[in-house]
Amino acid sequence: MRRRHQYTAGERSLNADATSALSRSVPRTIMERHSWILEDPRYIWSFLEGAFEKRGDVSIRPEARHVMILTTYLEAANFLTELLTRVNVRNPKIVLRKDAPEGIRGVGINHLEDVKTVAGNVHSIIPEKDAKLDYFRQQTSLRSKP
Repeated sequence: MRRRHQYTAGERSLNADATSALSRSVPRTIMERHSWILEDPRYIWSFLEGAFEKRGDVSIRPEARHVMILTTYLEAANFLTELLTRVNVRNPKIVLRKDAPEGIRGVGINHLEDVKTVAGNVHSIIPEKDAKLDYFRQQTSLRSKP
């Protein structure tokens, strides 16, 4: 049975804090007031799981396989990219969108090995989302096809 990350500090769940992580000021607040989150990969994964739960998307279509965390703020996208890099996701990319206020759609993870890393560490209480993550958890190689 898969368990969701539920690390807590005081009375606040990292999953709950992450749901607002996609605003402009939260990355700065976390770095200044909650830097301990950045010191342990378990806390980073829990934070990322909360962000994914609130604003994440998974595509298993052959022409567009990816995991994405949506945010329209450049500072939040940079912060998410940094967190993903800290937990060995090698190629997170900021996805652009011309009609967004800061020109950002979110952070995308497209390389299969990176997607598998995310899928292996992030779970969703939304069955459809978790089923799509499970698809990637079961992939065995870069050449795997559905």
